[in-house]
Amino acid sequence: MRKYSVKNVDVFTTVPFSGYPSAVITSAEGLTDREMQKIAEEISLTEVVYITPAWGGKSQFRIRFFTQSEEINISGHSMIGGCYALLEEGRIRPREGRTKIYFETKEGDIPVNLFFRKGSENRGGGIKIEGGLLDKIMIKQNLKDDRLSVVEPDEIADILEVDRNMIINTGFPIEEIDTGLHHLVVPIKELDTLHAIKPDLIKLSIMNRKYGIQITDIFCLDTDDESTAHSRHFGPVVGILEASGSGMSAVGIGSYLTRHGLTAGKTMVFRQGNDIEHLSKVYCYIDPSGSDSRSVYVGGLATTSMERSIEIKESSGEVIFS
Repeated sequence: MRKYSVKNVDVFTTVPFSGYPSAVITSAEGLTDREMQKIAEEISLTEVVYITPAWGGKSQFRIRFFTQSEEINISGHSMIGGCYALLEEGRIRPREGRTKIYFETKEGDIPVNLFFRKGSENRGGGIKIEGGLLDKIMIKQNLKDDRLSVVEPDEIADILEVDRNMIINTGFPIEEIDTGLHHLVVPIKELDTLHAIKPDLIKLSIMNRKYGIQITDIFCLDTDDESTAHSRHFGPVVGILEASGSGMSAVGIGSYLTRHGLTAGKTMVFRQGNDIEHLSKVYCYIDPSGSDSRSVYVGGLATTSMERSIEIKESSGEVIFS
């Protein structure tokens, strides 16, 4: 019988049981693909992250992402959760200021920047780790593609069960954006409408399969706080009913806002989810040296809310939680 430790890491927050949780196994050596999928099916979280030593190159760690239905190539929030779990264990030791490390993924070697201050004085909302305070974990992501979508406002409005004018009256288009995941980005006029959305997930799955979409991102510039935009994220076709936080979605929306002149600065803050008391807080930075708003950093903070063990029976493959 093999035993593994599983951490529940809440991402885009510093408050346990808030933000967007991800399960992280930081020492996943010995697990087969089938076992990884089985564990993801058993754990009642959107994604499970598996970390092993990198196979080679400049990355220190290899990281894989499984939803309850399939493996996906990349996940921003889960990469941040995995990185935080390694920091917590002391397997990554950041320097004062900015430290860059790399994670090996199916999308290639992804750079991650850690912003760290030595000492214990918390002046800016950081989180304590050994030796000091972690201010942010930021992932660099290059957009692969963006284009006008063939999805009509009437079609998506029917699925979201909103008035089509809530989309049309924004004056901005519905787009498809590729971040390693294929996103549909939909603008909504009013914050109350965004909060009230209850999509027909069966219809949404059918539409997503029709157009090859994995995540539907709905955003609104009508916010009730200091954030640049508020957004919600649905991906039933990949086993994500609703994500309460999404780094890759923030990348796509940040690029969208920049290209359409909807934000004055290069740095944006997004509020994500629909649990008003526990919204995710996601930072997004468009690199001004990049072209076409395609070089984007996205990230935030994280905290571990609980840790448990799982055992795998060699004879049957049964997963036992303890």
